[in-house]
Amino acid sequence: LHGLDSGKEEYQQFSRKLQSMGYGFLAMDLRGHGESNKTTAGTKISFRNFKSQRDWELLIFDLEAVIKYLTATRKIAVNKIGLIGASIGANTCLLAAVRNKQIRGLVLLSPGLNYAGLTTENMIEFYGKRKLFIAASPGDQYAYSSSSVLTDLAKRFRIPVTFAAGTGPAHGVQMFDGTVDTKLLAWIHQNFR
Repeated sequence: LHGLDSGKEEYQQFSRKLQSMGYGFLAMDLRGHGESNKTTAGTKISFRNFKSQRDWELLIFDLEAVIKYLTATRKIAVNKIGLIGASIGANTCLLAAVRNKQIRGLVLLSPGLNYAGLTTENMIEFYGKRKLFIAASPGDQYAYSSSSVLTDLAKRFRIPVTFAAGTGPAHGVQMFDGTVDTKLLAWIHQNFR
């Protein structure tokens, strides 16, 4: 999942690398972003007009619908699925993974303790003992301090966590500069083959 005011296209280069390693990949536009800009009734929607906490929480349910599509329609075992999210997409992925204990692993790129009311600090302990990869850049102060808290909590709850530091103020997939993405690809290969 992409970050706020972005779209699924931000993962194009990374998805090619995953595909070259033999992994499948599905990127989606979050509700109110990119091509996810209409309700089933045809009414236009934008995240800029989200007024309630419920509007943001629906991102979690949208991701769960995609997981259901992958398992029911595409016949992919849920324990073969990992989630990758950037910024608010990271928070959304964590909250969905807490709700679905069969998700195999999770990647949080520049997560926050609270993005639009989607909080992580109070939920990390419920993630369980599954593999976790967290990355943030020191110059991206809020995401970096949030990631430090989440990494420390993961260790306290004995969650197998890997942390990678980006450079400068890079946020989300902007950290894919040859260092963080290389570490992430190695982590995926180690944990998902």
